[in-house]
Amino acid sequence: MALFLKNIDLSEAREIIKKECSNIELKIEYIDTRESLGRVTAEPIFSKISSPHFIASAMDGIATKFIYTLDADINRPILLKHGQYEVVDTGDAIPEGFDCVIMVEDIQTTDEGVIIRKPAHPYQNIRPVGEDIPMGAMILPSNHKIRAIDIASLLAGGVNEVPVFEKVRVGIIPTGDELVDVGVTPKIGELIDFNSWTFAALVREWGGEPIRYDIVKDDFEKIKETTQRALDECHIVIVNAGSAKGRGDFAEDILSTLGELKFHGVSIKPGRPASFSMAKGKAIFGVPGYPVSAYFVMENIVRVGFDTVLKAKSEEKREVEAILTKKINSSLKNDEFIRVKLGKVKDKLIASPIGRGAGVTMSLTTADGVLVIDKNTEGLEAGEKVSVKLLRDIKDIDSTLVCIGSHDVVLDIISDMMNKRGFNLNSTHVGSMGGIMALKRGETHIAPVHLLDEKGEYNTSYLNRYLGEFALLKFIKRVQGFMVKKGNPLNIKGFEDLSRVRFVNRQKGSGTRMLLDYHLNKLSINPKDINGYEREEVTHLNVAAQVASGSADCGLGVLSAAQFMGLDFIPVCFEEYDIAISRDMLNDERFKCFLEVVKSEEFKNRLYEIGGYEINSLDIIY
Repeated sequence: MALFLKNIDLSEAREIIKKECSNIELKIEYIDTRESLGRVTAEPIFSKISSPHFIASAMDGIATKFIYTLDADINRPILLKHGQYEVVDTGDAIPEGFDCVIMVEDIQTTDEGVIIRKPAHPYQNIRPVGEDIPMGAMILPSNHKIRAIDIASLLAGGVNEVPVFEKVRVGIIPTGDELVDVGVTPKIGELIDFNSWTFAALVREWGGEPIRYDIVKDDFEKIKETTQRALDECHIVIVNAGSAKGRGDFAEDILSTLGELKFHGVSIKPGRPASFSMAKGKAIFGVPGYPVSAYFVMENIVRVGFDTVLKAKSEEKREVEAILTKKINSSLKNDEFIRVKLGKVKDKLIASPIGRGAGVTMSLTTADGVLVIDKNTEGLEAGEKVSVKLLRDIKDIDSTLVCIGSHDVVLDIISDMMNKRGFNLNSTHVGSMGGIMALKRGETHIAPVHLLDEKGEYNTSYLNRYLGEFALLKFIKRVQGFMVKKGNPLNIKGFEDLSRVRFVNRQKGSGTRMLLDYHLNKLSINPKDINGYEREEVTHLNVAAQVASGSADCGLGVLSAAQFMGLDFIPVCFEEYDIAISRDMLNDERFKCFLEVVKSEEFKNRLYEIGGYEINSLDIIY
């Protein structure tokens, strides 16, 4: 039996609370996304539309065809006549037939048209479909507390209703003969009850629903009766005051009578008399009456129970020092806020910059922090130490497995499943070669790769060449193919057809780009003959978004991306998508969690539901 003032360690008290409160279940409800601030997602949430969902202008100016501008020069300006362009504002749809935008600052208007002094290039100042959020992308994982910036991404992705856990109802029972309500002028010996209202504010701040009960005098039966009622109506109950052993202190007796007392007394100061019990499958906390003690117990003990029930993690905002992974150029005009992803690789905190565009709301949702480049600085160098203001709990970053390399939608599934296990997967898509180089520089834990060499073999020759020592998880086999409009109206059958259609490519260094080059070389097809070979996107979903929008006729990618966008798919080959690993990570808890997820039946089932994948051996080779 738990004894009064046994003074267990705070860490032990927290572990007891987590274990007991993890069994308290919350119902799932669907609410308006606009009203979801502070709520916790019950399921992963995927975008229903692309953002933007049409090809849009990124600047005020004129839309035209880049081919009209090729002869423009500072010393030989050219005139674009009416009909060769249309005036557009930022966010306007690009008129049919035009493929670039020239900023208003770079044109001179005349009665006959506009004068330009430099050539444009294809898709200049144009936001492609899905630049911010491609349809089918995971916007938020399960057990994520929704922030204001998340609502922007959800709404932009066409998600108008979100599945969230019901609010944690916290019953607050103020006790004591000396207490009077707010608004009552206290007499000598009386005290205004402000603790219960402070508790209620804290609960709201945490995202819960406080239920405050009327003040109960120091009467065992009356306190017991109110506590029983609160247990029927709430998930957590707080009995405030009466937690010591003085005359009229009944908290310990209430907690012992109604349930099983887990502890009474924690070695903290102030807040020593705190207690905890479980009754009717609900949690009861005895919180001291002294205001400062009460506050510390609420923040350090009750909050643990609340977050466990809600499946949320307490925020701990601060600034940290990190190492920048790549050079960032900046103008000498403005303070620039750079969103970054963070992860701890060996003993270094690594900051990887992500989307800098003003319209890329998703970059805030995925960012771990923000660093500021001063307006008097031209930029920051790779390897430089930077100060990052955290947007996410530092504990989340410490439990993050950093993943830099090739993109696949299965990484979203793994991220969600790891999140449920208390770990995070921080995935940055830079292509297979970019992942290998990040692994070589010690900037990532793992790197997804699918690199085909001239012999038709995957991955190992590249890893031997660039890494020397490595470990490789034989992960999955996935089908690559051509993503085309429904019905395949242009009758695209193979690589030979790419010279007669508008193509959209992946970035240099990506495995898909290398797969394309391998087949083009094999068939003696000149890349210059392919319209769109130089047009690059960084993920399969982004490629699929361009085809779905009509800005391209065809792209090479995986089946899952085509299905998300409602496209037809022409298989080309199965390829090996593996995970390169730093050897010192093999026994790390973060990688062990990753391995546990990919070996689970749940992951296999979710993979087969998508289609186009096969589990490889899951062996680790050296």
